[in-house]
Amino acid sequence: MHKSCVDDMKESLFRDALHVMGASAALTLVIYGVDVWLFSSSRFISLDDVFFLEAVFAVLVGVMLLLGSGGIGRGSERAAMLASAASGMGRDSVGPSELYRRDAWKPTSHVKAGLALIMTGMILLVIYFASYYF
Repeated sequence: MHKSCVDDMKESLFRDALHVMGASAALTLVIYGVDVWLFSSSRFISLDDVFFLEAVFAVLVGVMLLLGSGGIGRGSERAAMLASAASGMGRDSVGPSELYRRDAWKPTSHVKAGLALIMTGMILLVIYFASYYF
């Protein structure tokens, strides 16, 4: 590769990392502000417990988004129905079983959103554990 291609790739990676970190920091500030506003005078649950629960929830949802989902969606079902109808009319097309086989394990994930939620959860956990020491 040319040196400029490597530099462009490094810049793109750095820019994406900054976007994820900025989004997680902004999301943490929003969650922190909303929690302080809603739960600062609550008698039923403490603010620290809310931070812990939201941190665990954010990490779990982030991991789920990072892993993604796969399988047969509505678009695959429609394409299989159209392929079945086309083969029923005698036209040469890809069969529904081939469409299902192709789309069955095609994972789709939201990597940036997942990483931002995981980082947000980690920051909230740091806030939770730091609140006991300060």
